[in-house]
Amino acid sequence: MQCAKDSLKECLPEIIECKNLADWNNYLNKLYDEIFKPQLIENLPVFKGWRVLSRRMPMDGEWEHGFTHMTHVDLKHNSNDPNDRIPDLRRSERLNWVKRIIENYECSIEKNCGKILYWEEMYRGRVRCNLLFIDERFLIVLEQARNIYFLITSFYIEKDWELSKRIKKYEAYQKQKTPLAQSYQ
Repeated sequence: MQCAKDSLKECLPEIIECKNLADWNNYLNKLYDEIFKPQLIENLPVFKGWRVLSRRMPMDGEWEHGFTHMTHVDLKHNSNDPNDRIPDLRRSERLNWVKRIIENYECSIEKNCGKILYWEEMYRGRVRCNLLFIDERFLIVLEQARNIYFLITSFYIEKDWELSKRIKKYEAYQKQKTPLAQSYQ
């Protein structure tokens, strides 16, 4: 496999800042039209040979659930209602990193450069795959289904204690003898 990136320097697109919060709706429209729709709906990422789909339901007005989940945060961490989420600049700015990390995580693993940490964990009876781009403190969560993955969320990890917690999960996973993910074929 040819790696699309230099193993010593992961190349990510520039973040897309919202320069004026009063222009938030136009900013979201730009992210949706220029990043989310072309990269995550029309031209699906591929992870471990399987397509990665974004969740569409429940809709939040005109937005798919996956888009809302990757541009807004639920501060209570327990609501399934997309209307309970508030804008999150750090998530939104990094939306254009999602596909690049998903499709190039194997390069990081093969070259053993430690840029992207991968671990699996069970969540409500399903296997969730975590991709943590450690240098950028950015986490992507995928959920395995029969022959696809669902893109659950992505977010910037602001707090040091939360980053440490994720690294400990990765280290514990590395000590396991058997991965959780099954090959559905």
